[in-house]
Amino acid sequence: MADKKRQEALIQHSSLDWTILRLAGLTNGARMGEYKVGSSFANTRIKNRISRADVADFMLRQLKTDAFMQKAVNISY
Repeated sequence: MADKKRQEALIQHSSLDWTILRLAGLTNGARMGEYKVGSSFANTRIKNRISRADVADFMLRQLKTDAFMQKAVNISY
């Protein structure tokens, strides 16, 4: 966990454009195109999983927007 925190800090303090994804457990399921994205799921019911296809979907969508630029976000169903 300490390495993860250091890695994120290096990215966050860089001059790069970045988005950090904090993923739930990865599955080989199909792309559903609907998932939850946010900085915290503390008050939200989520399933602790996401398909690799939906992670790819989210990442490709980010190429067209800066909605999550310079943010660390969780993604799950």
